[in-house]
Amino acid sequence: MNQKEIIDKFQKSSMYQKLSDNQQKFTERVLTSFLAANEHALSKWTPNDVTEILTGEFATNLNEPHNFYVAVTPILSSFFKFAETESTITDGKAFIEAAKGARDEMLNLSSTNSKKPAKTSKKAEKPDTTKVVAEDIDVNPAQVGDEVDNWLDEIHKVPVVSNLTAADLHYFDVIVDSVSELMILGMKREPDTWDTGLLAEVMFRRFVPILEEDEKTSALFEIVPFGLSELIKHLARTNALTNDQELLAWVREHHDGLTSLYDKKFDNFYTNLTQAMKQAGVDTTNRDQVNAFTQYYLSQNGEEGKQLYAGKTKKSKAGQQLAFRKKGRRKKKRH
Repeated sequence: MNQKEIIDKFQKSSMYQKLSDNQQKFTERVLTSFLAANEHALSKWTPNDVTEILTGEFATNLNEPHNFYVAVTPILSSFFKFAETESTITDGKAFIEAAKGARDEMLNLSSTNSKKPAKTSKKAEKPDTTKVVAEDIDVNPAQVGDEVDNWLDEIHKVPVVSNLTAADLHYFDVIVDSVSELMILGMKREPDTWDTGLLAEVMFRRFVPILEEDEKTSALFEIVPFGLSELIKHLARTNALTNDQELLAWVREHHDGLTSLYDKKFDNFYTNLTQAMKQAGVDTTNRDQVNAFTQYYLSQNGEEGKQLYAGKTKKSKAGQQLAFRKKGRRKKKRH
């Protein structure tokens, strides 16, 4: 098969169907550029060829966006599995390991031509989420909902999850459901583009406001790190993301902050503040307007502000930041 034929055949395969929408969007461009980088037929390639291509002009001269390069490793992993079933290569596992091994260097080399995602400092007590922005991808709420349901069906088969009590399993589903849809529907970020900056933005600014009142319980927040970790592990097992160790390390580092996201006094304060903003016609998607009105509101409601911070240090917990977002999570009864 020539280059076009093998790409076309791969795109009709079940392995291609397992890729995320974002990965499928880049598949033809990734494979066309990748296969064209070596003049020999794929059957004559070695794992070393994969490394040389990914860390060569493929990374430095294509002028592709960051998401393109993030999608490369999962695309190639699926493609090499397919190529082995077609007897085009004989050791797909070695090719996959070569692609994974070259990933970090490829991303570093490509960074001069693509926009790198914001990352939080490991030393920061409160993650910096100001540079995280939603991306321009098409998302279908119904399809995303079905995809998340499929993830949960598979995750429920993991013993440590299936052994949860009925109540904890319900909270687990709420966590995975809410976080996934915030990431994909809210931030428009497919799993292969998730990073620590995005986790900080979603968990410390957007997660609590979309929960229902009866979901804001200590029992739910106690298993937030567990829910996040199992979601990340599942997505790594399915090659939906490849930076699972980095994301899991972030969850471990912010364990205490994640389990103490909710504070009833702060929630009541933000509810009152949100109502005041609505009455004043403030655009709650405009950070400058929100900050300006918040300062005005505090100046007019000094006693409420004093009670809010009574007994607190000057630095509030990361989970106590303003997060004005509409509740968009679908409601589905799972149990």
